Amino acid sequence: MENLDQKAELQEKMELTPLVLDHLNQTRKWTRFLAIVGFIFSGLIVLIAIISLTFNKSGLVPFGAGAAGVLPMLIVAGLYFFPVLYLHRYSTLSKQAVDNNDTALMVEALKFQKKFFKFIGVLAIVLLSIWALALLFMIAGDLIAPTF
Repeated sequence: MENLDQKAELQEKMELTPLVLDHLNQTRKWTRFLAIVGFIFSGLIVLIAIISLTFNKSGLVPFGAGAAGVLPMLIVAGLYFFPVLYLHRYSTLSKQAVDNNDTALMVEALKFQKKFFKFIGVLAIVLLSIWALALLFMIAGDLIAPTF
């Protein structure tokens, strides 16, 4: 219990120096830029899905997607949207925290930074698992299937 009290006391004494605030401000500018670019790309994916659906109904299928490609495109846009949203919220809140020297806002900003990295980390684990399974199935298929 004493260790927790010491840790809480140390956390209260932690100060952000002007250099740290400058680094946070520079990082915030890049995260805002990446968030805006991410929103644009996410919107473009949705737009391409809608255009693809529209042309599919008229018999013209651009981008090789058609109706079957729309759902994966929307899933990708959704998967792309949420981490970008967390990045944007981090950027906005960290700017307010630095401008107002507000610890509570910085804590809230860092919460969204944590959500961003957690989302990206879980997504990376899922994708690596899918790739590993695909590799195993390819190897198993090659071993099982006769070669001509």
